[in-house]
Amino acid sequence: MFVVVDANRVFSALLTAGETFNVFLLNSLTRKIDFIAPEFLFVEIEKHIDEISERSNLSEEEITDIFGFIEEQITPVPFKQFTGHAEKARQASPHDKDVPYFALALKTGAPIWSREKAFRGSPRSALFRLPT
Repeated sequence: MFVVVDANRVFSALLTAGETFNVFLLNSLTRKIDFIAPEFLFVEIEKHIDEISERSNLSEEEITDIFGFIEEQITPVPFKQFTGHAEKARQASPHDKDVPYFALALKTGAPIWSREKAFRGSPRSALFRLPT
């Protein structure tokens, strides 16, 4: 099962050892979910390692190790592979920053794993599937 993972889920897993981190931990054992993400997600996370370290009270080395563990479970997808869905994604996406996630979801038919309020109107939303 493919699932598009939003950057906010990775940030959450790095900031606390809570529910989101536990999903990655369990998946590392079961491999039931094939996480995919636009390749820029990794660049975004790496740009914020200092901030994540400060907010989490973990060292940069610890954050880098945890990120490596999470990164092993996410397949990066180059934008050129789903750029053909960008216009439709722009119409569906509540924010410009989310367009690549929506385009990837449209390309693959996979749900998006996010807690983005605007995706479904509820902060408790976990998976958002685009209508076909």
